[in-house]
Amino acid sequence: MPETAVAATRGLHLVVFDVDGIKVRRLSPSRALVVGRAPECDVRVTSPSVSRRHFSVLEADPPVIEDLQSANGTRISGQRLMPGAKASVNVGAPIQAGGVFFVVQDHDPREVAPAAPPPPSSEEPASRPGIIVHDAAMTQLHALVRLVARSNLPILVTGETGVGKEVVAESVHAQSTRAARPFLKLNCAALPETLLESELFGYERGAFSGATEARPGLVEAADQGTLFLDEIGEMSAATQPKLLRVLESGELIRIGARKPRTVDVRIVAATNRALAACVASGTFRQDLYYRLNGFTIHVPPLRDRASEIPLLAAHLLDQAAQRAARSTPVLTAEALSILLRHSWPGNVRELKTVMERALALCVGDRIGPQQVLVDAPVAGAAAEGPAPPPGHPEAASRAAEGRLARIDPAEERRLIVQALERTGGNQTRAALELGISRRTLIHRMDGYGIPRPRKQEEGR
Repeated sequence: MPETAVAATRGLHLVVFDVDGIKVRRLSPSRALVVGRAPECDVRVTSPSVSRRHFSVLEADPPVIEDLQSANGTRISGQRLMPGAKASVNVGAPIQAGGVFFVVQDHDPREVAPAAPPPPSSEEPASRPGIIVHDAAMTQLHALVRLVARSNLPILVTGETGVGKEVVAESVHAQSTRAARPFLKLNCAALPETLLESELFGYERGAFSGATEARPGLVEAADQGTLFLDEIGEMSAATQPKLLRVLESGELIRIGARKPRTVDVRIVAATNRALAACVASGTFRQDLYYRLNGFTIHVPPLRDRASEIPLLAAHLLDQAAQRAARSTPVLTAEALSILLRHSWPGNVRELKTVMERALALCVGDRIGPQQVLVDAPVAGAAAEGPAPPPGHPEAASRAAEGRLARIDPAEERRLIVQALERTGGNQTRAALELGISRRTLIHRMDGYGIPRPRKQEEGR
């Protein structure tokens, strides 16, 4: 079917962003589709990070995902399912299996394209200024960005503070048909309610004391372009219905005006809060949540993409050196080891601060461990979400990761190499021997320059 503005094939589809391209499969309400590497799977993917039978998805209202005892886990909007567990998934929410992303859409995305779409670009995300992409999950994320950027759907970007949600929003705009028009941004948590409303929607002359002349708001100023609303979960209850009107009808009313104005603006919103929980608690409108969530993109935390830390550190250090008008020092192996062992609760924003601090402390052309000052706790002490209760299997794993993080780096490297040798290079069994997660083991191997053994079948 040609890529023109045609009516889409309705019905739920699973969109797969695999290393060998984007695939689409229609869901069925009578039989769950099985996703995995095994040849007999209904949806076969090639990434070694995906189990032979990883998860299944069944068409329902809402669709149901079941983890099939996968090795690397199944995540929905960043939340990991327990092995063998089932959960419902909203249309548009990201599903992650290993390093591969999936999403359920209510149409076949290959049959929808905007009028006059931009020509497909062969440019890799990593080649775009200011964007570092090396981790497999981030590669899949930017493939997802390239796909959804062509539509006019509102996009909700989720993730911890400092992970780079604004960078994702900028990338969406740059690859959309609105790229030549304005990209404006506003932090909803930075202004009190009265100022937030006037900044967004503008006001007429005489609308309030001090309004000596009419002024358009950011929504109007971003007409034909993109408006990025950060910390959308902090928007007041009084402002939410006015934003909903913009999303539903493309209309706004300035403060003090009687007639609405029409605008054509794409909204990209971001939050580090669980908006679904805010809806349940009554602090965020359900109808606004569903309108904003045209497509959800979840940015993983820096600790889950440690392979990017050396590249990001070098990039941020070079930027800091340019601002200081000095040559860029070199990060020593010992300094990189500290960076790779840290848990980065502040993510890329924290890494930027650490690099600026290291540059300020550097008096030569090399940055060593004495200049890399990071806040405790270090890697292994970082936990994903609340701590598990005593006796839970994950509690023992986290405790072991904390112990491993506190020993001498040379000794840690030796223990990892020995465990890999004893298990014939099987990373899953080596991680079990060391009492840590397989993901942590891989991060440590990358940090110490330990080559990964040739992939062998490790069970599933």
